[in-house]
Amino acid sequence: WVWRQASERLLLTENKETEIKVSKGEEWGKSGGSRLTFLSTRKGAWVIGRVVDRGLPLDMMMMTRARDLFYWLLPRALLNLILERILNQRFDHKLYGLQPVHRILDQHVVINDDLPGRILLGDLAMKSNVQKFQGSTVFFDDGTVEEKIDAVILCTGYDYKFPFLPTSLSSGSDGDLKLYRRIFPPSLERPTLAILGLFQNNGPIMPAVELQARWASRVIAGLNHLPPAEKMVKSIEKDVQANLKSYSSPKLAALQVDHIPYIDSIAKEVGVRPNIAWLLLKDPAVGLRVFFGPCSPYQFRLNGPGHWSGARQAILTQWDRVAKPMKTRSIPEPSSFGLISWLGLSGGAALIFALLAMQFIPLFLNSD
Repeated sequence: WVWRQASERLLLTENKETEIKVSKGEEWGKSGGSRLTFLSTRKGAWVIGRVVDRGLPLDMMMMTRARDLFYWLLPRALLNLILERILNQRFDHKLYGLQPVHRILDQHVVINDDLPGRILLGDLAMKSNVQKFQGSTVFFDDGTVEEKIDAVILCTGYDYKFPFLPTSLSSGSDGDLKLYRRIFPPSLERPTLAILGLFQNNGPIMPAVELQARWASRVIAGLNHLPPAEKMVKSIEKDVQANLKSYSSPKLAALQVDHIPYIDSIAKEVGVRPNIAWLLLKDPAVGLRVFFGPCSPYQFRLNGPGHWSGARQAILTQWDRVAKPMKTRSIPEPSSFGLISWLGLSGGAALIFALLAMQFIPLFLNSD
């Protein structure tokens, strides 16, 4: 959305479970945008852009099996330190007023390209939690006051409600669904209902939803079978307890999954999880890309039900398709002669310096 009244002073607030997600159109902060926007946050946020090293897509660079294994091997405290240092190299979160109270692995990061730039331009100002309103004046809990606020947007998030389902399927103070692998209600006599996409992960959501759909369709068709209800309930409780170590809110803990381990677990149920060791032996070109490259949906079409004959070639050429839309200008390759000439000149200069040093150093030593 775009706020189009240039004279407006705007305040956005969040609640304790809301993440900072500010996305403005091109006119925001210009003549068509609000004069100044204040963003009030209780806990701050770690912010990462949609593109990372060399301007490549975040999910393709970060969501790899090799990186996931590396992160799993490191102590959590050390991994927090490394990742926070990487994000602070883009911009200092403390300087920009975004430094959160939590460590980076304890909450979702905010994916936003505009936030630091808007703060730097003066279009957006970070504020602490709102203490009270008095007319058009806002008092913040750090003692600061902002006057003549024209509009307040309460970014309070959503409650999960399922009025179309029997109450027996919904439990807990938030009315959340208890779902086995975030898909199947364990209390049904037969698995005739599958909930897709009701989870939060640290990666792209659609590849995970696709695998959910593949598994759910096989379960409903009777090709795959679920464990007994008691076992499913224990699995749900185990996942929630593990997530509560990082997420204090039971609501968030019930929804959270780790992207690659989660989709691998679903792929195993479907029978399409790639065997990395076998691929490295049988087809090293594909095996290396499956392990070190992006964990893309093509990997789950190499074998098993619903396999695709074009999956191998799609994996080998996926980076070509990333680059294709950006190749709109012909750029000549750098001349190798120029590089050789530069190396030759550098070597010649180093040789002359060495000869001069050999000639004059003895003179300085004998000057006494």
